[in-house]
Amino acid sequence: CNWSGTSFSAPAVAGAAGLLLEYARRTEGADFMPSAATFKAALVNSARDVGNPGPDYEFGYGMLNVIDALTDLTGAEEGAVANGEAKTFTLNVVDGYPRLSLTLAWSDVPGTPYAAKALVNDLDLTLIAPSGEVHYPFLLDPSQPAAHAGTGVDALNVVEQVRIDEPEAGIWTIRVSGTHVPEGSQSFSLAGL
Repeated sequence: CNWSGTSFSAPAVAGAAGLLLEYARRTEGADFMPSAATFKAALVNSARDVGNPGPDYEFGYGMLNVIDALTDLTGAEEGAVANGEAKTFTLNVVDGYPRLSLTLAWSDVPGTPYAAKALVNDLDLTLIAPSGEVHYPFLLDPSQPAAHAGTGVDALNVVEQVRIDEPEAGIWTIRVSGTHVPEGSQSFSLAGL
């Protein structure tokens, strides 16, 4: 029997998240309580890519990888940005590192019912290589659902992932920008550091 689809994946991921929290509380302390955005960032960042390279409309970000998710869950950074504000982090990438993957997630505030765009608070993730090259997150084109993911500025989603194969060695700058945060600040989580 080959069972698949969201009816089977949603309960499997929910159960795995519960087990991840239980294990993390044993290793990090009983009061360890990551946000929903941190769970989402860790699960997405650690997923094994299947289907088209990057996310796609058939497999999403890929297949659940519980072991790697634990590392991303306990090592995630949480922060907040206001409108026009940016938070930066640095990461030292050693020579020969096979893949750099960072995922930003946030729990957006409720939008206006029936609005043309559901996203209220728009955050953006960029990675800046030691050479100065700027890397943007994956983007999918809904008008071409079978196409491979491209990259660019994402103004629609509450999850953004930048993945670079064979990144150059040196100090990378990770920037989380509050591109459009109408009121107050928006908390976020960043996995993969």
